[in-house]
Amino acid sequence: MKILVLFCFLWFMESCFAVNVVMLPMFGPSHYLVLTKLGEELSRRGHEVSIFVFEGAHYASEAKPLVKVFKAKQASALDNFVKGSTVKDGYSLQKEILDLLTLQGSYCDSFLSDEKVLNNLKTAQIIVGDAVFMCSSLVAAKFDIPHVAVAQSGLGTPIFQIYGISSNPSYVPQMLSGLSPNMGLLDRVKNFGFYLGRFALAEMYARGFYSSVKTKHNIKPEESIWKTLGTVDLLLLERDLVLDYVVPLPPYVKEVGSFMPGPAKPLQPEFESFMSSSGDDGVILVAFGSMLDTLDNKIVETMNEAFSKLPQKVIWRLNTEKFGGKISSNVKTVGWLPQNDILGHPKTKLFIGHGGASGVAETAYHGVPMICSPFSGDQFDNSRGVEYIGLGETLSVQTTTADQLVEMINKVLTEKRYKETAAHLSSVLKMRPRTPVEEAAELIEYVHAVGNLAHLKPKGLELPFYQLYMLDVLLVLGVVFALVLFIVRSVVKRVINVCCGAAKKTKTS
Repeated sequence: MKILVLFCFLWFMESCFAVNVVMLPMFGPSHYLVLTKLGEELSRRGHEVSIFVFEGAHYASEAKPLVKVFKAKQASALDNFVKGSTVKDGYSLQKEILDLLTLQGSYCDSFLSDEKVLNNLKTAQIIVGDAVFMCSSLVAAKFDIPHVAVAQSGLGTPIFQIYGISSNPSYVPQMLSGLSPNMGLLDRVKNFGFYLGRFALAEMYARGFYSSVKTKHNIKPEESIWKTLGTVDLLLLERDLVLDYVVPLPPYVKEVGSFMPGPAKPLQPEFESFMSSSGDDGVILVAFGSMLDTLDNKIVETMNEAFSKLPQKVIWRLNTEKFGGKISSNVKTVGWLPQNDILGHPKTKLFIGHGGASGVAETAYHGVPMICSPFSGDQFDNSRGVEYIGLGETLSVQTTTADQLVEMINKVLTEKRYKETAAHLSSVLKMRPRTPVEEAAELIEYVHAVGNLAHLKPKGLELPFYQLYMLDVLLVLGVVFALVLFIVRSVVKRVINVCCGAAKKTKTS
């Protein structure tokens, strides 16, 4: 009887402390994987977690634990977009951004229009969303529930101004600028141009794509779109500042580190035997993540030619069905590989990737130098950051020759500074008292327990643009300055007239 009472008590306590968490990642495998890692940790802690993705997403299905699907407009366009794109010029980049924002608005509308989703949201106690997909802010405002956003992008991202994150263009490289904090005069001029452009982009982002969704679903019509999009109780930076540019952060923004890296697990026999057979030369890992399908035959042929000239063995994640050529004998191609575990293997000497945030974090965590070849979006900024911290170099596989690739590989492998930097970063990242995902889960539990965290938000988030940037003060000072100049001018003119008049009388006398 006592055992039964104890069991009932424990069940009651668990049900009291368990939280119903709804998670809404932005469409795309990297965003989905990050929130899934956090969702799994919350589930292990006894919370009820639902991760929503659109029906037909190639990277997730309803068969997976925690995942729930909903029907989205333009589902095929969404899937095509997340399979990867290649930015070759400024026009392509602008088009990619506009396509992304358009799809975000449509995706958010579909989410808020789905009956199954709405039924889940009625019982949700907290929503965890993606900082660059601000639909979760609209959901939090509509259902009046706490909201935690997870930021995977760099701190120069334009929309982060909504969260009160400073991005001073004198030392913070703006998104897609291709700059580092070490800027000369012309670099700062360029960076300032990107800084001004981010205001236009944020305005377009907010009013052009989310304002209509807010109006359609009658979400707090008395509030401005800016205030509603800022409905965030806690913002978690899924990045480690040792790998990023440092900026001042408001108290409600918490840096927790990347969720994806972790201790390496033993490899499957097919991978372990290949790694062990590499001898002292070791293995180079090549993986382009979601950019895999953007590699055409010409790129693959160039890379394969370069790898054939190396003493190292190469394990390459490659779509061999798409590429029909002969692969070099020192190269092993696979359709899938355990990236984190291979990076943690002692035989791994170098990583060649596209500069995705998670890939950079995993590489640094395991102390492996890298070569980045960015294709689109924030990969260019991440790759520039890799150069800035000394973890590796950047090279475009779309334009390089085989000899240039070999030269770059040999440079990163032979110059000690890359390995020394990688080893230092690895030691720093591994010294955290808790894993990033554990810390993030604890902070989410804190938000649920405490409730309103308005005291952590700076007053500047509530100020209109002209007050935040002191334009009204500058106007007053300008008027005062003009008035003083007018008075001084009038007095000087009067004195001159008096003096000239007196001198004229004296001369006449």
